[in-house]
Amino acid sequence: MNIEQKVKELVANTFNLGVEEIAKDSGPENIPEWDSFGQMNLVTLIEDEFGFQFDFEEIFRIYDTESLINLVEDKINGK
Repeated sequence: MNIEQKVKELVANTFNLGVEEIAKDSGPENIPEWDSFGQMNLVTLIEDEFGFQFDFEEIFRIYDTESLINLVEDKINGK
């Protein structure tokens, strides 16, 4: 499974949605449950799944699924 698909699954699971409902622009603007508490739950799941921790500043760069995918890819690739 690729990173994009895994992140979309985790977003879907966090917000009780189907994976098919998650697009790259899915985020707080169109998922009402994606508030600050939801974001922290999502961050924790991502960190546990991929085995790294986000820096405080990185968490604030997550504003939709695409930005999350890019951040995860950067962390995995050591950027």
